[in-house]
Amino acid sequence: MSGISEIEDPVSFIKENGSSVGVLNDFMNMWTKTVEELLLKMKDTIPGEGMLGEVHYWRDLSKILDGLQAELKQP
Repeated sequence: MSGISEIEDPVSFIKENGSSVGVLNDFMNMWTKTVEELLLKMKDTIPGEGMLGEVHYWRDLSKILDGLQAELKQP
């Protein structure tokens, strides 16, 4: 089986691969919670004073979002 589009009966698939599906679900929940916490912290971050503080804020924000994007592209 090479892809999810080939699954005709999801119930039997889960019965046969239940532990794998559970592990994937746990990892997805953990990753989602981590991303939510990171985004909340970013929202509460206040840029430093002056233009340089603003530049550092957006640079750091860009690095965080680039890291998230890299995670999303991984298998």
